[in-house]
Amino acid sequence: MKNITTLLRVGIVSLVFVVTSNAQAFDLLNDIESAISTVAKDVNDQLQQNKGGSKGGSTSNGSALEGTALKDIYLDNVFDTTKSGNNQYPRVALTVHSEPAFHNRQFPTLNTGRQERGCWSVSAVIWKSAKKPEKVAPFNWCTPGNVAYGVPLSDVTYWALWGANLSDYKHTGNKRTNGPRPPETPVPKDVRHKRHFKENNLSPSTYNGVMFASILYHMGFDWSIKADKRVWITKFEGAYK
Repeated sequence: MKNITTLLRVGIVSLVFVVTSNAQAFDLLNDIESAISTVAKDVNDQLQQNKGGSKGGSTSNGSALEGTALKDIYLDNVFDTTKSGNNQYPRVALTVHSEPAFHNRQFPTLNTGRQERGCWSVSAVIWKSAKKPEKVAPFNWCTPGNVAYGVPLSDVTYWALWGANLSDYKHTGNKRTNGPRPPETPVPKDVRHKRHFKENNLSPSTYNGVMFASILYHMGFDWSIKADKRVWITKFEGAYK
């Protein structure tokens, strides 16, 4: 990375002095130097995140979701709305072990500034049947590198607020476990979590919400099917600290 940026700077300096006057060159070089430094920092930060580290978030050596059994797990396991949810698998229970300090802040749009950089550490239990759990070791979900762009993430809110129907599922009510039965809602709604989220629900307009929605997307989960409650967050461990 250092060699590349050095060569880039030398080449641009030569070009600038050829096509401009000395006075213009120094002003232009200052602007270019600032831009190169910003790009180099962004690339370096992302490389560090891909290695499992982060600035201001989890520093565990977890892999990315793409390297786990969660990747696209629902693409070929679409929920059948003509049947009860009781016997439909796989099911996934997620636990958020750590998150950066900005986790509950508003996620910026194109018009509201740059994204903060950090990672969430998340583990999972996959149930392929009522008696077959598979543990997924903690992996990192990082911003901005793991954000699902170009996806209507706001629609996740309607799915998350839609409670499990007693006639469709045998569920655990407001008691949240790692399965195999789901709780009545995909997202924790107790007082501890509301305080942790700084809102009544996990909104996709916040970093936490974008994290959850992006993980759903990369699992191939279709949240337009509101009856599908096969994925849930057991807890954010930070809510109990």
